[in-house]
Amino acid sequence: MLKKILPTAFLVSCLLITSALAWTAPTGTPDDSDAFAPINVSGADQGKLGGLGIGVDGASLLRAFTGFIAGGVSGNYAVEKTNFQTAGLKAQVLGNFAADKYCKPDGTGCRTLDELGAGGGGGGTYVGVTTNSYTGARGGYAAANALCVAEVAGSNRVCTSADFANGLPPAGATGIGWYNGFNSGLNDSVNNYTANDCTSWNSAASNYTGSLWSSGPAYNTCNNARKFLCCKSGSTGGGGGGGVTSVATGNGLTGGPITTTGTVSVDASSLVTCGTAITGKVWWNGTKFVCGTDNAISGGAVTSVATGNGLTGGPITTTGTVSVTAPSCSGSTQKLLWNGTAFTCGTDNDTGSSSGDISSVTAGIGLAGGGTSGAVTLNLANPAKGCSTGMVMTSFDLSSGSPATCQIPVDTHSFSCVNKNTTVNGGSGSLNCDAGYLATGGGVQCVSPANDYVANSTPTATNGWSGSCRNRTTGALAADGFVNVSVRCCKLNL
Repeated sequence: MLKKILPTAFLVSCLLITSALAWTAPTGTPDDSDAFAPINVSGADQGKLGGLGIGVDGASLLRAFTGFIAGGVSGNYAVEKTNFQTAGLKAQVLGNFAADKYCKPDGTGCRTLDELGAGGGGGGTYVGVTTNSYTGARGGYAAANALCVAEVAGSNRVCTSADFANGLPPAGATGIGWYNGFNSGLNDSVNNYTANDCTSWNSAASNYTGSLWSSGPAYNTCNNARKFLCCKSGSTGGGGGGGVTSVATGNGLTGGPITTTGTVSVDASSLVTCGTAITGKVWWNGTKFVCGTDNAISGGAVTSVATGNGLTGGPITTTGTVSVTAPSCSGSTQKLLWNGTAFTCGTDNDTGSSSGDISSVTAGIGLAGGGTSGAVTLNLANPAKGCSTGMVMTSFDLSSGSPATCQIPVDTHSFSCVNKNTTVNGGSGSLNCDAGYLATGGGVQCVSPANDYVANSTPTATNGWSGSCRNRTTGALAADGFVNVSVRCCKLNL
C-alpha cells in the first residue's frame, strides 16, 4: 500500500512545481508594477528611459539615445526636406532656429548671436550695389562676395539681413538687389518656389528664389538678373574678425608674430644703460637703442649770442637778455632817430613850421612860377609854342616868344612791289598776293577762243584779283576758254 501512495504523491508535487514555474501573473496594471507599457500608435504621450533606434542598428533612419533631447509645440517647429543630403546639408530646419550660443564643431569658440553679428560675419554697413545685374548662378557665396569687392569700392561681401539693423539700403533703384538670406529650403507652397539663396548662388532656375531687398525683404526667382547689395563688415567684436591675420615685431620689440592673441614688449636685449650725466641719454638709431648726447638739453649747436649796433646784453653764452640801446629825447621837435649805427635824438622835420627839407623852388628857362613857402606851381613860360595838325616840330626856343619851327613830316620808308599772273582753263580764275603783300591792282585777259570777252575783273576779299570770260556769241561762261589773271602786290619796307 505504501509503494502505491509514494509515486502518486511525487507526481502531484512535480505538477505543482511545473505549474508554478510556467506562469506568474502580474501584480498590478502596467506601468504601475513590474511590467512596462509597450510603445504604441495611441495619441497619448509616451516615454522611454533607454535609447531608441529605428533601422539597422538604430543608425539608418532615426536615432535618439541618452544625451539627445528634442521637443516643441505643434506649429512652432518642424524638421523637413527629404532631399537635404543631395543639397550637401547634414540637417534642414523649417522655420526659425534658436540657441544660446553657436560653437565650432569641436565645441570651442562659442559665441552668442550678438557676438557673431559684431564681427565680420554680420552687423556690417550698407555700401552700395554692383554695377552689373546677375542671375542666381554665380558660383557660390564666395564668388558673389567677389563681385562686391570688384564693383563696389569699400565693400567686402554681399549684405545679409543682419546688416540692415545698422541702416537700410536707400529707396529707389539704388537700393534694390540680391542679399544673403541664408534661408535654404523654405518653401512657397502657393507658387511652388524654394527659397534657398538660389541654392547658395549656384542656380538660375525659375523654381528657386533668392532674397531680394526692394524697400523691404522679398523674394525673386533665380532666373531674373538683379544687382547685388554690398556691405562692409564690422571691425569690432568676435566671430568674423578683421583683416589682420598676423602681427610681427620688428627691431627693439619682441612677442611676434601674433596670429591669435599675445603681447608685444620692448626687447630687453636691445636696451642699454647710459650714464647719469646730462649728456648720457638713450636714443633710437633706427635699429637699436644707443647712448648719446642730449643736444636738446645741452643747448644745441648755438654756443654764443652777440649784440650789434643799437642792442645791448651780449655776448650771451648761457642765459641772458638782449635790449635796445637808445637815449631819452625831450621836446616836441626831438625824436629818436637811427643814424645807421646807433639811435640818436634829432629834429622831427615832419612836424611844425620846419616840415620837410625843401626851402625854395625856382623857375628855370622857359618855366614860370615857383616860390619859397607853401605849395608852389611851375608852368611853361610860353605855352603857345606848338604845331598845327599834320605838322611836326623841328625846333623851339623856350626863352623867347618866337614860335616853334614846324614842317610836314617826311616819310623815309619805301615800297616793294611784284606782279603775279596765272593762266587757268574754265572761263574764270583768281590769284592772291603772298602774305605781307597788299593787292594794289590787277587785270583779266581772255586768251582763247578769240571770240571771248572779259565779263568780270575785280579785287577779291582775300587780297587778290579775280575775273571771268564769256562767249561773245552766246553770252555764256567760256567753260572751254583760257583766262589770264594778273595782280600787282606791294608791301611797305619798315
